[in-house]
Order: sequence, then structure tokens, then C-alpha cells
Amino acid sequence: MKRIAVVCLLGASLGYAQQPGTAGGGGGVGTGPGGPGRGRGGPRQAQVEYKPEDLCSVEGIVRHAQTGEALRKVSVTLFPQGGGPGQTPSVTSTDAEGKFAMKGIEPGRYQLIADKPGFVRAGMQAGGSTVTLARGQKLGSLEMKLTPQAVITGRVLDEDGEPVQRVQVQMARFRFMNGRRQLMPAGMAQTDDRGEYRIFGLPAGRYVLSATGGNNMGSFGIDRSANKPEPESAIPTYYPSADSPATASTITVPAGGNLQGMDMRLLKARTYRIRGVVSGFPEGGRGGGPVMLQSRDESSGSFMERMGGGGGFWRAPNGEFEMRSVRPGSYYLRAESFDGGKRLSAIVPIEVGNRDIEGVRLTLQPGGTASGFVKILGETTAKPTEVNLYFQTRPGSLGMMGPGGDNRVKEDGSFEMQNLLPVPYTVSAMSSNQELYLKSVMLAGQDVTDTGLDLSGTQAVKGLEIIMSAGAGKLDGTVNNEKGDPTAGIIVGLKPVLTGERAGRLFKSATSDQSGTFHLSGIAPGEYLLAAFDKLDPSMIQDPDLWEQHAASAVKVVIKEGATENKTLKAVTPGEAFLQ
Repeated sequence: MKRIAVVCLLGASLGYAQQPGTAGGGGGVGTGPGGPGRGRGGPRQAQVEYKPEDLCSVEGIVRHAQTGEALRKVSVTLFPQGGGPGQTPSVTSTDAEGKFAMKGIEPGRYQLIADKPGFVRAGMQAGGSTVTLARGQKLGSLEMKLTPQAVITGRVLDEDGEPVQRVQVQMARFRFMNGRRQLMPAGMAQTDDRGEYRIFGLPAGRYVLSATGGNNMGSFGIDRSANKPEPESAIPTYYPSADSPATASTITVPAGGNLQGMDMRLLKARTYRIRGVVSGFPEGGRGGGPVMLQSRDESSGSFMERMGGGGGFWRAPNGEFEMRSVRPGSYYLRAESFDGGKRLSAIVPIEVGNRDIEGVRLTLQPGGTASGFVKILGETTAKPTEVNLYFQTRPGSLGMMGPGGDNRVKEDGSFEMQNLLPVPYTVSAMSSNQELYLKSVMLAGQDVTDTGLDLSGTQAVKGLEIIMSAGAGKLDGTVNNEKGDPTAGIIVGLKPVLTGERAGRLFKSATSDQSGTFHLSGIAPGEYLLAAFDKLDPSMIQDPDLWEQHAASAVKVVIKEGATENKTLKAVTPGEAFLQ
């Protein structure tokens, strides 16, 4: 029986995004496929007509990872990987004996996904079940294993030991997004009237537990109290009683574990208020819109804390807003509304010191646009319509939402990205045609691939040139275990030798399939390091410490224009800090 290693999906409901061409690097704001800043519809791929005898079939069984028993009513999905010919996922479910079967599947590379309530969804990210199907292949005797979900429960209390309701409790893990280490949510819950919370669906791993709220979450009104507010408020608290992730205790969650009694007592500290007015909303508007506060330090803190530890809501006609319980620090204050399909927004940097801030004015302005052309160099059948553009907010800028409207590239290569925020962006592109790679982004004769595009002082950028080249490289290979046998489910990473922000965008990873083979394509020419890791936590694949510790196991690879390389790798098991 052929076995396929399966890894659990982190935060499946949280919509982690991945940078184009990467896997296992986590996700973030306004990034590539699946993220808020993506172009509509994803990379489009040319349709291929297959004869009935060319279609494939897949059969297998799903078992309990700990007991080995067959699992019934498991949802099984074959999801086409980027660059493959298929676009529509194939779905089925296991029968009473835990078996599944699918037929009429187009040849290509797929991710095999299994999902059942009470278990961690498996097979979605790097390290999951990659399946390669040749024309007419009938693949049978596959085995997937589902791990029971872990659950954590506890209470949140105030300084007097009283339960606090409606507190946002979060389990988070450190992940790498575009080469930067960030604490990203893996599960959330809200305390009930007894101050109790329950977070489920957690895979095994190391987490940071935090509680945010207590006296300000969910309160959007203007405080009209005659009495002076208390000088201290509840602040984000990290288990067991820390005020930052750096001093928090890391919680190790075992597979299928049930951690009980994980109680936290909210810390209090001197906090401040921000008050002001939003103007410029649509004439005659009677509704409102959110006012959000986000820390400029996106590399630390929980998601809830980065959103400012509070909320505000302006309402027409006077547009008043108030943010409460704000800790000292550097922030972006942002208001937003929509006029039909057009975004109106206002963003201002703000410093909170040792006093309340009054009289802040936010004037809503229409979203910006960026227009230009996609140009393809070299001999290729690729079309501009096969290219999708991605505008990612640069580190230190605010952008919880990406462009809106139709962001597709037209047949003549022209495009117009709409509803852009007035912040700096990095522009990238990817194509379903794996012959292509992004060569450069040009504006007025200047290369802005690394420096980015700043919309802070303008409403429109015109003449943007996205240069794609048909000389992308490919890298095929096989991963063997210590015995020299081909091994499935091994994460293979391709790390650029160069450093800087571009390195994160060029990083690629893949997973060895049922035959131990892996495939990387759409690679920009350059020098890389190639390595294969067994039992690796997918979120750690871009960790610089991982590559430094295993430098001796990495293979140097030079990818030339339009060339295909082939390598055989030996899988290494990283240290405990990098394991699943």
C-alpha cells in the first residue's frame, strides 16, 4: 500500500494567503492568491481537451491517525495546484469502510484534502498530500490519516477575579510571510457570561495564547460620561500574565490534546483615547463606517492587538468617532466607506504618548488607481490574459483590504487596478503559464520592482509596465529517505541566495508526491539553495534559522533562462523547534 504523508491545515477558516510561487510561508494582508489583495478570479489557465481514455481515477482510504480505524463521512477533495490543467476541484466522501473513489479526473498535479468534524483538516498546505496523475492513470491504495483536533479551554478574569465576558481569546503561531516572522491567528473564541472560552480545531504545535478586551471590545459609542474615566484599562494579556508575546509562555499543544484550565487574568495599564470626526462621506449618506486603529509594527503582537485594542464607528451626519483603551505607540488611524462600488478612505499616522488625543480629522477620499500594460518578452504562446497582478502593502503601511473592482488583464495587455489605498505597495505578478516569470516592474523608465509604488500623494498612477519573460526555469527531482527510497509528503524549499524583500517573493516550495517526485516551475533565473525537510512545520519553511542550521544539507542550484534542472535530494529532519 502506498502511503502519503498528510499535514494539518492551520487556521483553515482564517483565509491565510500565500505569496505567488510559495507555500508554507503563511499569509498576510493584500498578498497573492487567496489574499484580500488579489486580482479577481485567480490565474486563468488554458483549457485542454482530453479523450475519455486520458482521464484518471483515484481510490484510497482515510484512517484515524492514532487508532488506525477507518473513518466514514470524510469529505475528500482533489484540488488542482497552480499551473495544472484542471480548474474545478473533484469531491467525494468516504463510505462506511472509510474508502473513497473518484474518476473522470484530468491529468495534472493536485492537493488531496480530507475534512471531517472533530479532526484537523489535512492536506491543504505544503507537506500535505500532493498527487501527480499522468494521462489515463488509475491510482489506487492511497491512505490518508486524520488527526483529532486539539481543544483548549479556560476562563478570563479581571483584576478582582471576576469573570469577564465578550473577551476575544486567540491562539496564534509564528509564521513567515514574505520572509518576515509574524504572529498569525490559528484559532479564536469569545468568552461567555461566565468568562469561559473554548477554542477547537487546533493542530499540534506551539502557540501563544492571548486575551484582548474586557472594557472596550464591542463598544462603538461616544462616551458621554460626566465622571472622569478610569486612568487604567484592561490591555491585551498573554498567557499566563504577560503584556507582550516576547515575554509570554509558549504553549505546546499535542495532537488531539484537551488543555483545560488555561485561565488568564487581564492586566491593566494606563491607556488613552482618540477622538475626532470623519468627513467627506457620500452626500446624503445616513449610515456610517468603521474607524480602525492598527499598529505600525506588524511583526509583533496578536491580530486583535494590532487592530488597536478597541473599535470606533462614525455616523452621519456629524461623523464623530472615539477609540478607547489605546496603549502608547505608533499607529495608523483609518476610516472607510463605500460610495456604490467605489472605496472612500482616509489614513493618517498617529502617535499616542501620555495623553488623550482630541480633534483628529479624517477626510474620506476616493480610492486610487494604477493603470498600465503587461508586456511579454520572448517566444511563447502565453497571453496577457493569463497574468494576474497583485498589489501588496509594503511593511509598515496599512492595508487590511486589497484592491476592488475588475483587476483582470485585458487581451491587449492593459489593466487598471482600482480602489487602492493611499499607501506604498509592492507590485508582483504571476501566470498560469509556467513559462513566464516577472522580470521587472517599470514606471516612467525607473525599475520599481523592489522600491515599490507609493500612492500616498496621488490618486492615479499611469504608465505602469509589468514585464514578463518567457524564460522561466524549471526544477524537477526526487526526494529519498535515509534508506534511499523515494518518499512522499516531503517539503522541498528553493531559497534565493540574494537577500532583501525580493528574496521572499522569489522563494518557492513544493511537496513530493506519491512517487517521491517534486516539481517547481515559473522560476526566475538566479542562484538558489535547494533542500528537503521531513516532518517540517510548513510555516517554518522560510525561517532563516532553519536554512542556517541545515546549510550543509542544501544543494546549490543555478537556474538559467529557460533551463530545466533535475536534482535528487535526501530528506533531513530538522530540530524540534521546526517540527510539526
